[in-house]
Amino acid sequence: MATKSLRRAVAIMVGSIVGAGVLGLPYVFAQSGYLIGLVTLLVVGIAILMEFMIVGELALETPGRHQIVGLAKRYLGEKGKWLMQIIVLLSIWGAMLAYTVGSGDVFSSFFAQNAVYGVPLKIIFSLIFLFTLSIPIYLGLKATADVETPLVVFFIGLIIAMCALAITQIDLANLQTVNLAKSLLPYGVVLFAISGSMVIPEAKIAVSGDSKLLRTAVLLGGIIPLLLYLFFTTVVVGVVGDKASEVATIAFGQLTNPIIIVLGNIFALVAMATSFMVLGLVLKDTFIQDIGMKNNQAYLLTISFPLIMMFFAKSFAQILEITGAFLIGLGGILIGIMALKARKYKAVKHIAIKNTPAPYIVITMFVIGIVLTAAQLLGLGPF
Repeated sequence: MATKSLRRAVAIMVGSIVGAGVLGLPYVFAQSGYLIGLVTLLVVGIAILMEFMIVGELALETPGRHQIVGLAKRYLGEKGKWLMQIIVLLSIWGAMLAYTVGSGDVFSSFFAQNAVYGVPLKIIFSLIFLFTLSIPIYLGLKATADVETPLVVFFIGLIIAMCALAITQIDLANLQTVNLAKSLLPYGVVLFAISGSMVIPEAKIAVSGDSKLLRTAVLLGGIIPLLLYLFFTTVVVGVVGDKASEVATIAFGQLTNPIIIVLGNIFALVAMATSFMVLGLVLKDTFIQDIGMKNNQAYLLTISFPLIMMFFAKSFAQILEITGAFLIGLGGILIGIMALKARKYKAVKHIAIKNTPAPYIVITMFVIGIVLTAAQLLGLGPF
């Protein structure tokens, strides 16, 4: 029973993390140089693991069932609750926008022409993607728990299969590059790709509040995606080098073999579609349950942001970078502050936040990331 609960909790963690975000990693690694990207992945990965452990301990030490917004209210009050709610809202919208834009990139890569009657193919396919997936969001369809683990296994299997088919084509010279001028580019995309602290309270429910199982699940749930991302990015960058596309599977398939084109685009589209639908359902339910909207209003508000912003968004990778560095970074800062607030409660005992510098490390990391990313986007400083 314990093993099944642990497996379920790990599946929740891995399933929420492993998704379309990985598709942006090879491009930014290739732009910054693989070695800089690797260091970024390791450093940000450690900070994220600390954040995960903090949220896990907060979930364990806080009586009752609380999502991340509820935990923010518990430790930061009403203002903290609403700030976290806004961050979660904008993060979900940012992710939905990225998947809408990315789907257009994938579909349009199959065609030689760039436009139909003056309308870019990317826009046409993005609209088809958005409106098709908005149907299950409107209807409120939800995948059952029995689908979750097989879907995670499917994603991991596709990634491993693609990499196995191409691993012999790696050029080691592609893995020895450094480009200081773009050294900050991977940060936001990496942060976006490995974020997942919002589902830790769900993992707590899966293990029935067992502290030992939850800590194990949180650790495994963070490490498995990091290793998988490292493997995928190393193989893709090693094979395609600076020819990496913003949606990794496009160039990866074109420069390897037809099988990888098929597998890669299946992975890309399924990952983006499932992530878009799940996030859309979560957001619509939030509008209905927390704000009291009717279904039609909640549905229109849910899809309005990606629908409007897709006409202004510059690129898949930049959306990931901005969403990750600013919104997910701000969420991480709030979690660090929550940990420091929790130290004042006598009931808090085991907490990783009680006697370690983890909260300060997390806060410092994300503050620096926001400042440097802002400087880079504004063209300030040496980067």
